[in-house]
Amino acid sequence: MKNTVYFYWHAFFLALTKNFMDVNTVIPALLISAGGTEFHLGLLTTITIGGSKFSRIFFGGWLSPKPFKKKYLLLGVNLRVLSLLSLAILLLYSNHLSENTIIMLIFALMTLFSISGAFSTIPYTDILGKSLKTDERTRFFVRKQTINSIGILASALIVRKLITMFDYPLNYSLLIFIAGILLLIASLGFWLLKEKPSNINKNFESFWKSFSKLPEILKKDKKLVNYLIISNLVGLGIAIIPFYVSLGKQSFNLSPEKVGTWLLVQIIGMILSNFLWKRLSRNHGYKLILYTFISINFILPILALFLSVNFYSYLIVFLLSGFALSAYEIVIGGILIEISNESNRSFYAGISGIGSFFAVLYPLIAGTLIRLIGYVPVFAATSILATIGFIFASRLNCKE
Repeated sequence: MKNTVYFYWHAFFLALTKNFMDVNTVIPALLISAGGTEFHLGLLTTITIGGSKFSRIFFGGWLSPKPFKKKYLLLGVNLRVLSLLSLAILLLYSNHLSENTIIMLIFALMTLFSISGAFSTIPYTDILGKSLKTDERTRFFVRKQTINSIGILASALIVRKLITMFDYPLNYSLLIFIAGILLLIASLGFWLLKEKPSNINKNFESFWKSFSKLPEILKKDKKLVNYLIISNLVGLGIAIIPFYVSLGKQSFNLSPEKVGTWLLVQIIGMILSNFLWKRLSRNHGYKLILYTFISINFILPILALFLSVNFYSYLIVFLLSGFALSAYEIVIGGILIEISNESNRSFYAGISGIGSFFAVLYPLIAGTLIRLIGYVPVFAATSILATIGFIFASRLNCKE
């Protein structure tokens, strides 16, 4: 059986998992319910969305010279499962802990979850790249996103029901426990993978020695430079999404029903977008998807400010955020595989963390500034920064 079947298996169950501990809606709502502020939300977003990617820098060099990476992939996934099950247990007994202790432990376990995810991404990217032919890759990522949509729609309906069926903290404890079990099931696909050895460069240097030559590497590989800049810019649009939850709380108050509805609408956006991405990728690969993605990042923060006066109109924000999240999954992973090869893919996956440098800092800066000067200037600045992405997207040139 082809490895792609196992990757599709993982994609489906991972999609089910994501909704039960969605880092853009469920986890921010959990933190706010536990007593977290905008600063806490910014710091958590820095860890879950930006920091997880940036930490790949520290793993890339260690994994790059290893011809077989399957066991490291399984190690990373199992650590993620452990962190989720631990968080579920923590919430179950949270009534016996102080507010500050709960927030601190949420940060600790989500940090483990995020870093282990960054660790597993490197062997995942390497094995996936070895398993797909060049002409299969764009098709795979679009199909994978379609499978994701089926999984996330099914789980979104369940999450919406469960989050309203029980009170805090039991509702969030149950959601995250189910997420841990589903992620464990998703990892079964990786146990069945048949990995071929990577073509390791015989003149391989240690990661940090190679990293010291990064300016020279970037000078030679303009595709990598473009990719890192694009990743930073589009990452800002993703990093700001959890703040739509906090803006919604300020405008309408936060309730489990509202969180469940926002999540469901976001999932519907992801599903609807797949029809668009499939059409755009047919003749133009990733480029038109990227242009559309940047356009959404430009309009969404401004739209959120105008639509936050009414709960039902505000649903459009989460619908479009679903489009953005779906596009991000396709272009960031897909372009990285296209601009790399077997001998440098793990190294490129490692330094791709540089592509999230601003995404690491931005949520923390945004959370701090929102408390000081409000949502309007921060969201307006995010929108302006997004437009710079058009310049570098126009220079994108990778194998299709």
